[in-house]
Amino acid sequence: MQVMLLPLGLVLAVLAGVVTGIRARPAQRVALGTELAAYEARAQRFRVAALAVAIVTSLLAASTGALGRGLLLAPAVFAVTVMAVVAVGELIPPPPGRAGRRRAGLDVRSPRRYRPRALGTALAAVSSGLVLVLGVTAATASPDDVGRRGRALAWICRADADGITGRGSTGPYPGSYYAIPVAVAIGAVLLLWAVSARVVAARGSLAADVGEAAQEDLLRARSMCAITAAATAGVSASLAAVAAGGAGAMYRASGAGGATCHGSAGYAVGGWLLIVIALAASVVTGWALARLLVQRGEPSIPQEPRTGALAG
Repeated sequence: MQVMLLPLGLVLAVLAGVVTGIRARPAQRVALGTELAAYEARAQRFRVAALAVAIVTSLLAASTGALGRGLLLAPAVFAVTVMAVVAVGELIPPPPGRAGRRRAGLDVRSPRRYRPRALGTALAAVSSGLVLVLGVTAATASPDDVGRRGRALAWICRADADGITGRGSTGPYPGSYYAIPVAVAIGAVLLLWAVSARVVAARGSLAADVGEAAQEDLLRARSMCAITAAATAGVSASLAAVAAGGAGAMYRASGAGGATCHGSAGYAVGGWLLIVIALAASVVTGWALARLLVQRGEPSIPQEPRTGALAG
């Protein structure tokens, strides 16, 4: 019964995260110069396009792949698509006549300066959690009934301390058959996030003076928030899916052969732990999606001394 209610719980957890993200304080409204206003309008169009393309690519990924692999890879595909489109928007120079040419500022901009703290912390947490869960499921997995390695969870029943009276397996289980592709995909997500963050920070300045440079910092922070939210949503959704799949298999294995099954108590505890992880990751997924869709909870930017000079 608990596992049957898990999909509903995951949906409610995602909605709770969305509500939490939307209820954050609204984004700061600032009066922008002509060039920065043009840049911000175009950046918003690229974010909308990124979401539209990401939805299509993730649906395509979910519909392909053998035995549910595509479904598990869909969150990573979503995140990679969003970050790639946003980064391309940052690289394309402004069109002539609508915004001036980019200038090389004397400031050395680090991605860390614009990184949203809450999203950055969440990304680190869910990434670590996913590595841990994938490691556990890969280590405890067994071949399925046709010999595919790392796709099932085995159970053994004992009549007494020495005699084996029954054995079997249940699946699908996110062992190496699923864990390896997911790990590679999440590695790609984190690599592209780091590259995109560097692109946002290193983009040539459009600011004409020190005052506009401060406004431009805010726009960089918004772009950094978008790519970090996409990466966080992709990793946390992958964690929720892997944990939910593992929980279902452990729940079935814990009761497959009755109370005398070897390891049944451990599977039951492990299943409950994975359910908690899946629900927590779903909340983070909803919250990150809200931060991606709605400009809320503006990141604070550390104030650093500026030289006040911009190279034309």
